[in-house]
Amino acid sequence: MGYLQVMVQVKASDKWTCVFRDLSPEELRKLFVKPFFQGKSIFYDGEILQPHSISQIKITETDKRHTEELSILREKSESEIKEFNSADSGVVLISLGYGYEDYEVMDSGKDVTSLYIKAPSVLHGFVKEPWVVSIVTGLLLLLVGAIFGL
Repeated sequence: MGYLQVMVQVKASDKWTCVFRDLSPEELRKLFVKPFFQGKSIFYDGEILQPHSISQIKITETDKRHTEELSILREKSESEIKEFNSADSGVVLISLGYGYEDYEVMDSGKDVTSLYIKAPSVLHGFVKEPWVVSIVTGLLLLLVGAIFGL
């Protein structure tokens, strides 16, 4: 079993954010999956994330820890840049490359999102709210009353 990395994208941005690093399956369920499906706030790195603000989730399982995976990505990127610049094309690539942003680890391992996130959470968490249940019940009673002339 490897390490689980959790990346999210929020509706207000198209930038990915790594919210959890190097989790076990149990930690993932406790810290992310359970609050996500319950519609509760998710706390990470001193930040608060609301489940309804999440537009995309990617959970990646890596063989190595987060920092090690990023280091491997940086080395690979540097090698690719050196190889490109050593070619006789006359073009020189000036770039830091990749492996410097936490979320870049999302492509370093196996995508296991579907193993943990199986259904939309917003409706799931929304239906559990007591006020929603009360309103829906009241509307259904009104509808039944109108149909049967009560």
